[in-house]
Amino acid sequence: MEIRHIVTLFKKEYKTFFGIMGGFLLAGLLFFLFQGSGYNVSLTLNITRDSAIQTSDYSYDDFYRLQADERFADTIVRWLQSPSIVSDIYTEAGIDTTTWSLGVLKNALGSQRLSSQIVAINYAADSQVQADAIGEATITKVNVLSQDLNAQQKESGWFVVIAQKPIVKPSQHSLLQILVIVGVIGFFAAFWTVIVRYYLRAE
Repeated sequence: MEIRHIVTLFKKEYKTFFGIMGGFLLAGLLFFLFQGSGYNVSLTLNITRDSAIQTSDYSYDDFYRLQADERFADTIVRWLQSPSIVSDIYTEAGIDTTTWSLGVLKNALGSQRLSSQIVAINYAADSQVQADAIGEATITKVNVLSQDLNAQQKESGWFVVIAQKPIVKPSQHSLLQILVIVGVIGFFAAFWTVIVRYYLRAE
């Protein structure tokens, strides 16, 4: 098909083309109006000690301390992947998790160790208040688990976890982003619909 034939075809089928485009744009507008008002939250945990360990060999103490910090940071990450622990955290924050599946609980608090003493957590919340509540419940639960772990160890200079203020950002897509995406998809859908209709009629 030559270009002049394509131009003639789209002049003839402009109602179909713009009708499909308009349908996609309308769907994008409705999605923007009815999308949830959720938030994405980033929380940073810092691992420290409740007291300093006195030793005559500082270099070795620092080396093994960093190794211990890394192990404990990994332990925190594993805790935050446990459905039972995550359920306790959200319940403490006032959120009902009885209908949540194990997979949802396991992935609710996306956590990873960034360094030997820093763990980053990413999660979703419905409001700023809820975001803060989940963060506070998380740090409380982690410290309780840490102290329970030390109840048998009775180690001096045991781990304490403190948190920075959560960073909360709206998770909604902007109207421009949505219209650009559905506009591109709508253009290709409308274009190929017109072409396919032409070839089906030609047969």
